[in-house]
Amino acid sequence: MVSEFYPWHKIMETISDYLCTECKHLLYLGLNTKEEICVNPKCILFPVGIEFYNVKGAQKLKNEIDELKNSLLAKMKEFNETILKTLIFSYRKKLIDGFFAGKGMILNEFFTTNQMFIDLNSISPSIGRSNTNPDFESLLQEYSYYVTRLNFIDDLENRRRLIRVSDNEVFQIKYLDALFLMLRNWGLISSSIGITEDVFRYSEIDQQVREDIQLEQGMELEKYFVQFFEHIIRTKYALCLYYRTAQQVKYDVSSADIAALLGLFFSNRSKWTVNGIKSYLLNYEKYGLDIDAFLREYMVSKARAPILVLIEGDQILCDPSTILFLLFHLLGLNDENVNDPSQSIAQKKQQAAKVFEQRVRELLSENGYSVPDKPVKISRDSPEYDAIAIKETEKTIVLAEAKYWDISPSSISGWTLIEQELLQKKRLLDQMLKQRERVEFFKNNFEKFKEELTISGERETYKVFACVVTKYTPLVRKYKNVHAVDFFNLTNWLRKVI
Repeated sequence: MVSEFYPWHKIMETISDYLCTECKHLLYLGLNTKEEICVNPKCILFPVGIEFYNVKGAQKLKNEIDELKNSLLAKMKEFNETILKTLIFSYRKKLIDGFFAGKGMILNEFFTTNQMFIDLNSISPSIGRSNTNPDFESLLQEYSYYVTRLNFIDDLENRRRLIRVSDNEVFQIKYLDALFLMLRNWGLISSSIGITEDVFRYSEIDQQVREDIQLEQGMELEKYFVQFFEHIIRTKYALCLYYRTAQQVKYDVSSADIAALLGLFFSNRSKWTVNGIKSYLLNYEKYGLDIDAFLREYMVSKARAPILVLIEGDQILCDPSTILFLLFHLLGLNDENVNDPSQSIAQKKQQAAKVFEQRVRELLSENGYSVPDKPVKISRDSPEYDAIAIKETEKTIVLAEAKYWDISPSSISGWTLIEQELLQKKRLLDQMLKQRERVEFFKNNFEKFKEELTISGERETYKVFACVVTKYTPLVRKYKNVHAVDFFNLTNWLRKVI
């Protein structure tokens, strides 16, 4: 693996619970055996004789998927089409309403409803007897398993998981559980874990920088939607975790589409007729809306999850919450033809980062340290320190750098994780290197810092520790004399390391 920013030897100097001690490639963990292995064939710790299936050649798995699909399509054809679509629509609506109500969303359940809609748009179910809730629950469970298997193939293709040939043991990236914990911070939950209380752990920080903005005539959508920046980020993670599910919501979107969907949202109607909605959408032709193309893309596509659901020939189910949820996603696609709120979202992230910095300072203070209530900078040319914490009783100084960021969805892959999260600029290793430079600057300019801060002793009488504080479990925990620790483990780190 080659990076234009940092050579591999920098990673070789890190300490990590998730990287091989010998070669620093990703470790994988057996789901049943709990074996911990390095899968780099060039590493001396690579298990002798081990072999993994090539997903392109995993014919047995593909046959299973095909059989499942054919069986499920046959079962769907037994249902009354209108009843089945209404049940799926109501179930998806319940998931999205829970999302907006501050409850966690189990991702696989949402993926399942989208897959069912896409498959329904590809077939024409005949009227049958299986139209009751118990039958639907059974179908939903079977479809959920099917979608889980489809996503499993996505995991294999992206090397999040591997299958050992000798015994079919499944290995996953050891760091994957830490990644799922990060998603829980956004209320996005693995179906295997379920909803518990440790979701939305940073919602208080994000809410502090949120503004209530009323939509006014002529207002740019960017200015209105920036107040929902945390929802835009959440939908990005929810829908782009897998390549396959990301394609299902990768709509061919235009500014006119956004305006039309927003209009449907504010109309607050739950049902339309085809002619009625076409008549309403005439209002948006002046913005360049192609009505027939709009309905093909957002209602009857065989490749994209429908936002609007066609039933009984000319009746359309329409849910404002569903429209809003997918509007947040569309606004996060950063299409060049759409008013892009990403710059404003970046500003909100920066504001939230400042709140996070203050939380780090407060937590250090709660642990008995004297901490200035703002970043420290002793001169115009000096580096800035998010937190300098001093405990005179123990002659200890902690230099803490706070980083309020998340892992990019594209990084959640065995092919890209190390490259994007460690080797690129402004990511973890880069910040640890910069923190190491801050440590040296602090030591070399101790007398100047002593004048600015409540430091009473001489430099040689203090132990100086440095850390980068993140909002999720860091991929590496130490580079030379700089530690990386997530916010909720900072207190334990202070007690254990110092």
